[in-house]
Amino acid sequence: PRAKDPFAGVLPWELNSRDALAVPAFDADFGSLLLEYAGVALIDGAIPRARALESGFAACAIADEVRAAVRARGFDPDDATKPFRFAEACSRGAGRLDLRQYKMDELSKLPQDAWLPIVNTALGGDARLLCSGLVVTQPGTAEQAWHADGPPVSRETWHANGVDCPPPPATLPAHALTVFVPLVDLTAENGPTAFLPGTHASVTSAALAEEAREAGSSAGAGAHVRLEADAGSAILFDYRTFHAGGANRSDRPRPILYFVYARSWYRDVHNWPEESLFAAPTLREVADVWENTEVW
Repeated sequence: PRAKDPFAGVLPWELNSRDALAVPAFDADFGSLLLEYAGVALIDGAIPRARALESGFAACAIADEVRAAVRARGFDPDDATKPFRFAEACSRGAGRLDLRQYKMDELSKLPQDAWLPIVNTALGGDARLLCSGLVVTQPGTAEQAWHADGPPVSRETWHANGVDCPPPPATLPAHALTVFVPLVDLTAENGPTAFLPGTHASVTSAALAEEAREAGSSAGAGAHVRLEADAGSAILFDYRTFHAGGANRSDRPRPILYFVYARSWYRDVHNWPEESLFAAPTLREVADVWENTEVW
């Protein structure tokens, strides 16, 4: 980490092991460089493990409440053929529930000191908390498709917000970051998230695609890393970095708390609609009225 160039002779997609993406303790400078270069970084012990596990129980209880509310609105949270999108809950595939706003106040109060120096550096000192939420993956859930959390931001948008950017083909700086905090230990059994290091960078992602197309080569397509981590660790990644939630082969839900940070001018209009899950009476409420009504 303290070498003049810690990544000399290394390509971003070759940083495909847990050790290669781990940030040494209290080395925010190295963590910032790693995040900028690989698009993903890991901080062990970001919050106390016991506190994270305790929050995991609360997270699963919240998910059960929201899953019941989703069913009351006529959706099956375990059916991928009928996705749903509300302000408080969105389906991210069968059995994978993304939660925001609903009863998140206590969970989002977990200390963020371990990763904020890296986040602030990565976002040019202009970081603000955009939102916090939960992804709770049920037992038996299949592996997720590769995706980025949001589309790239154009150079025109950067310029319109008064930020000078390097000319093409240089990669634009980060406009938003996600921080995952697992509330259970992430193991091969319950399916840690896989990442493709370097895919946040336009030049790197193009090189990966070109390498994968070469005859007899599968290096580009296979350069991912599954980040197993203890509860209370923090996984930081650029909004543009491709990743995929693993299959949960355990018998328990897998709750992951997340924080999204962004530059002050950025608005995410991609991930969340405005319609509330609780805007209309639930089927349970309708049934209660029906049971107390005399029918002639």
